[in-house]
Amino acid sequence: MQFKNGDLFTTDLDVIGHGVNTVGVMGAGVAKIVRDKFPETYQMYRKDCRHGLLLPGESMPGSKENDKVIMNIASQELPGPNATYPLLALAAEDAVRMLKKAGINSMAIPQIGCGIGGLEWEKVEQILLALEKDYDFEFEVWIHG
Repeated sequence: MQFKNGDLFTTDLDVIGHGVNTVGVMGAGVAKIVRDKFPETYQMYRKDCRHGLLLPGESMPGSKENDKVIMNIASQELPGPNATYPLLALAAEDAVRMLKKAGINSMAIPQIGCGIGGLEWEKVEQILLALEKDYDFEFEVWIHG
């Protein structure tokens, strides 16, 4: 795991992951930035949520925009402080498996689930470290500031 300070969207990695709900709302935090910077991805996400194609504990890649692919990681059903550790673990593992299958071994993320989602970083970090070990994968964690 690598830690970086600053703007997540300046990463050199091709894939940026972030936590989402499954009702199609990207109203605040990193999700709102994704909505504004990656409109095609946002529209795909909203459509998939409307049709029940993105469930809590799953992940969904967006289209390639601005030389990046956004990985929507469904760590919660509803917006707000509703992320859960089990859903984050399932969704992050789903994302890692998808990326590994595509030959991608790393992903940039914020301290996922720990802002608006309401999770504690120390617990989330343990989930991500286990995934790194199990899948020979690396998370590049961006700390805003």
